[in-house]
Amino acid sequence: MDLSEVERWERVMSGDAPLSWDLWSVAAANAQCLSPDGRRVAQAAVSYLQNLFGDHWIDDAAKHHGVPHLMNLWVASGGPRSAVELLTTYARLAVVLQASTGRARFLQGLRSNSSPRHWSHAMLQLEMAAMAVLDGWTVALEPRVPGGVGRADLKLHGSDGDAAFVETVVMGISDEERRAHRYFEAVTTPVQLFAATYGVHITGSTGHVAEMEAVHRWLQEVEQAAATTAADGVLREVAGPSGGALIISASPLQDTSLRGPATLTDEGGRLAARIAEKAKQTAGAPHTWVRLDAHALLWMLSDWGRSPVTAKLITFAPLVREALADAPHVAGVILSNGWAWRIAGEEDEACVVPGGLAIRRALPATRYRETLIVASTPDGVTQPWNEWYASESTWLDRALDHLGHPPLAALLAPTLG
Repeated sequence: MDLSEVERWERVMSGDAPLSWDLWSVAAANAQCLSPDGRRVAQAAVSYLQNLFGDHWIDDAAKHHGVPHLMNLWVASGGPRSAVELLTTYARLAVVLQASTGRARFLQGLRSNSSPRHWSHAMLQLEMAAMAVLDGWTVALEPRVPGGVGRADLKLHGSDGDAAFVETVVMGISDEERRAHRYFEAVTTPVQLFAATYGVHITGSTGHVAEMEAVHRWLQEVEQAAATTAADGVLREVAGPSGGALIISASPLQDTSLRGPATLTDEGGRLAARIAEKAKQTAGAPHTWVRLDAHALLWMLSDWGRSPVTAKLITFAPLVREALADAPHVAGVILSNGWAWRIAGEEDEACVVPGGLAIRRALPATRYRETLIVASTPDGVTQPWNEWYASESTWLDRALDHLGHPPLAALLAPTLG
């Protein structure tokens, strides 16, 4: 950004000027992470969103709910990741809204409710709807449930006559998980700095959430141990203030992880409750799938989250089938981790069991996603979801082509594409 852009942004953040789409467009036009074609398409994406939501929507959203969930779309703030978020949001909206029914009601909801929670839910609806459109299915947004009083999130029709209602839900973070996550970050951020500064490896567990005064003393001990190990090469263990311990070594150990505090939140119980709630909400629909996106810490801090996708599927499948025991109209559940940063050396993975599939796929901008697809019975059918999520890593390229744009690699700067 040049100085005038910085000054304009500072005025917005101080409340002296409204947040405008023009800031987004200027950022896209100058984004160093994009090629010339990428800047052109990114500006077109911003213009599309402005026309869709209106000139004042973005400022109203920031005033009522803060900027963070919108910052993911501002290319200057996050480089390639934000560019991919902007292009993905644009592509999902453009692909779905040109080929679906129920658009007016869906857009009214998005325009009138710009909260992060509603936005995340709408993006999950669009994710599945956009996959369906590119596979030749027709989409109804927020259709009425036959014989019921409510509405489902989606109804999808295949060219071969198949049809499915879909209920989408984003699981947020519980208060206890939020505390655990803040604690984990407060410990691991300086610990990673110690490791880089002294050239050592630090692994182990942060233990339970502790008072910050005690944590600060512990971190001083950890830094001293890191400096000493860097000098003499001797492995050291520093016990935490509330359980757990960090291990400092001169060379990598077999276990290279930093584990966060365990929480007492019953994530399995929360999942089962949300599945049962959505099953009840769609009672009367002939064939329904529940799509869950877990923004909670299920994947981030738990032992289950660090297990292979095969182990995740083996434990998730019985939970789903028990939760759906009294809901014969629900054919299955799809669960994913939203997305996470991809670790070097982490490979795509897939595991198939009767009536179930687990997939890990690389996504653009050094991210990955794990998706578990479980039918309500072991002999249940998990298509077309298997194919859609197995090919998720190429979806954005196919969507861009559908909209008449070059593939993502041509839109990113040459060093990034």
